[in-house]
Amino acid sequence: MSCIGCALEILITWGLQGIIAICIIVATLFLILIINIFALKLSTKRLMKKFNHLKNTYPYAYSYFLEEVRIFKPENSFTRQDIKRITSFPEIKWKEIQELKQLQRDEQVLAEYNMIKTTYSNGLACWEKEHPSASKLLVINNITEIINFDKRQKKFLVTEKWEQAQVAFSKLCRSKKSTTPHSGCYFYNLNLVKTNYKGETLKGNYRVWQFFFSSFCTATDLNYTYFKRILENNNNIEKYKQGKIKFPSYLNIEISNFIKSLNVPVQVITFGTNPDESLQFQFLTSNLAVLGIQSSNFHHLDKLSSNYVAIIDEITTQTQFVERCKSVMQQFEHQNPCIIYISFMKEFSRKEMQELINKKDKELQQQKYIKDDINSISNALKPADIETAKDKIQRIKCFTQTTNVDKELANIINTAEQKINNDYTVGIIDNFDIQHVDYFTPHSVQNKSNKIYPVIKYPKYGNIVFPYRRKAIARRGFSEANFQNYLQDIFKECDLLILGDCNILPVEDNRPFEPDIAIICKKHPSIRIDIEIDEPYAALTRNPIHYIGCGDDFRDTLLNNIGWIVIRFTEYQVCSNSKGCAALIAQVLHQIYPSTFLPIDLLSYPTPKEVERWTEIQAKVMAIENIREKYLNHKFGIIENEKLEISDIKQTEKEKICAQMVTPLVFDTCSTNKNYTKGESTFHVRDTYIQFYPQEHIYLYNGQKLFIPVSSVISCFFKPFDSYYWAEYKARQRNVPQGQVLEEWDAKGTCSRDVGTFMHQQIENYYKGLPYKQEFSFNYEGKYVHIEEQITLDHEYAQFMEFSKNHNFKPFRTEWTIYDEELEIAGTIDMIHKRGDVFDIYDWKRSHRIVDFMGNPITVNNYGEKGLGELNQIEDTPYWHYCIQQNLYCYILEKKYNIKIGKMYLNVSSK
Repeated sequence: MSCIGCALEILITWGLQGIIAICIIVATLFLILIINIFALKLSTKRLMKKFNHLKNTYPYAYSYFLEEVRIFKPENSFTRQDIKRITSFPEIKWKEIQELKQLQRDEQVLAEYNMIKTTYSNGLACWEKEHPSASKLLVINNITEIINFDKRQKKFLVTEKWEQAQVAFSKLCRSKKSTTPHSGCYFYNLNLVKTNYKGETLKGNYRVWQFFFSSFCTATDLNYTYFKRILENNNNIEKYKQGKIKFPSYLNIEISNFIKSLNVPVQVITFGTNPDESLQFQFLTSNLAVLGIQSSNFHHLDKLSSNYVAIIDEITTQTQFVERCKSVMQQFEHQNPCIIYISFMKEFSRKEMQELINKKDKELQQQKYIKDDINSISNALKPADIETAKDKIQRIKCFTQTTNVDKELANIINTAEQKINNDYTVGIIDNFDIQHVDYFTPHSVQNKSNKIYPVIKYPKYGNIVFPYRRKAIARRGFSEANFQNYLQDIFKECDLLILGDCNILPVEDNRPFEPDIAIICKKHPSIRIDIEIDEPYAALTRNPIHYIGCGDDFRDTLLNNIGWIVIRFTEYQVCSNSKGCAALIAQVLHQIYPSTFLPIDLLSYPTPKEVERWTEIQAKVMAIENIREKYLNHKFGIIENEKLEISDIKQTEKEKICAQMVTPLVFDTCSTNKNYTKGESTFHVRDTYIQFYPQEHIYLYNGQKLFIPVSSVISCFFKPFDSYYWAEYKARQRNVPQGQVLEEWDAKGTCSRDVGTFMHQQIENYYKGLPYKQEFSFNYEGKYVHIEEQITLDHEYAQFMEFSKNHNFKPFRTEWTIYDEELEIAGTIDMIHKRGDVFDIYDWKRSHRIVDFMGNPITVNNYGEKGLGELNQIEDTPYWHYCIQQNLYCYILEKKYNIKIGKMYLNVSSK
């Protein structure tokens, strides 16, 4: 106040002039005051910022320093001085204390967490499932909830464990059903209430099997026609309850055997009438006691001796079953018993009984259908409709797997299936009438070359059309099934049978013809087509097949002779142009039977592009170049060799009749003994039964049966030359393609064979007095090798003339085809000469591998190779091959022709 008074005194003294100065002073003082206030607030703010930073960053250190400066009041009561004291410690000190306290806290949290994990593991697992990202500290803070979860989960797991044990015990009991042959069994799903860890109620059920030896049903409005025993029990149920009708004694024995077979300790609990007064239960109890099994009345039992319980009573109603199972479960809940229920007699509810009646009605109806189907199977087999028969038997088998059938019906089903399998193994004959070819070869194909694919060959008008069989095939070609399916699809609206299991048996005990695919016109059954899909080589062995000269042409001729058309495609044509192949088949059918309904677009669709048939060497080259694998885009693996026995296949009466109507086959181009006729001294009556087809080296007996060449018989006893291996070996040595080496060898062999055949013909001409030549034109066109050569036989001619000069005789026969019909072998002798009462055999050979340069026979194989089997002591050389061949000729002539052989000669021409 003194300051203000002084100021007023000065103001009055100074007057107005001093007022201005005073205002300036006051303003200055006020400004200083404001600055001080602002500085204080700023300082306080900085202090609080530091305080909050330290408190939040180092919470554990904060608690420590509060105790250190002895501040024990709430934070909102802190003075500036309190805060200064707390923040007076350097931050590094805060950091050190924080780290120390953090470590101590972490150890404490971990210890508490581990305690919870150990003590309440189930609850913790459930709680963490609900809070997947919760920290350990949060876990500790929620320990009460975790403890509750743990209690509920433990109880839940106990219940689940019991459920699993009940299921396992039920399976065990069911597996021992055979020990009670007179019992039936039925299961019930009883209600089960569970509580999960959240406290939520879950409704479920558990299964209890009931074994019973008899049954009854109180419903009076049901049809018990097929349940006579139940109907009888219904009428006598009161007598059973009163003990007037006793249960069979063997029931007790079966129950004892059943419980013993479980091989686990079982607590037997009895219900029903007082077991002490029941003779049945007294007897049962005695038997179980002998086995060491404790049995007790439920009402007298305080504790179970085993968790496995068998409830046994005499007559069990539906209500009693449920109540007694629940009573055992509730009274011994802490022991979690597993239950099996055994009743001497059980009650079926009306619903259950109706279901049994309906099931029986359905079974009887289905069994009637089965019997009708089985009866219809034989009708399906008559027209060789194997698909229908197999489909029916499969449907029947599927039904029997899901439905109980009586033993008699099961035997009928098995017999029907066995008959199908047996008939299909032997072959199921078609049901068409005997047919003859009633169409002519179309003019458009009469002059077509058989060396071009597709190949089409027709039978002669009037030939018998041989019947076919549906028969199991061991293995089919890679593309056959797919092409068959394609044809069946594209011709599905046509009256055609398209089969992949067709067999034709024109000669008994011979291998049947097996068309790759057979097509039969239903409305015109004389039209039957064999579709062949020709591959250049076998997938597994890599051996050439379907090459010119392999026997396919002869096979086709035989099929034509028995009324079948043959169409051959290459496998590549079928795979790359299936529709074109189908079009050709459609056009063939249309040409010979124009009224046949066929897909109209196929009649104008382009047929496959023509390609030349391959030779054996061309097939080998294709094999080493994996041509099939490339166009099929497939790598062949190893397949188990499947074989079907054919030795026991006999002709049916229909086939025998047709076989007698087959015209014996005669080849215009074949070599026969036709130059020698009856009446001539050199003619033999056996000559008329054999023909030789040189193009494919085939012998035909009696116009039907194929005989094995003697040379082929001999080759079976010697290891074949592995041309693939050695060609690859030589190709690597010479750095040339493997196919080139194969072609070089083939060219050399072909030349030798062709020249040898030419030489044989000239020698035969010489002895017949016909003109003969000494020059041969040889041409070879391969992929790698091309030869055009004029070969002279001057040297061979000179050797032969020297021979004829020293052996001036007229041959008895030349190029004589002989055979043994028992061994089914045949061969051709170059020349045979009669010398007194004996005959000498001459064989012309043109080779440098038979004798050495000194003219001595080459009798030793340089590589030590010998024959196989019984010929394992004979060296593998051409000389020995030809010796064996001549000895076979000698055997045939002496055994079948009554000709005594004196000497055998090999006349070898070599430079």
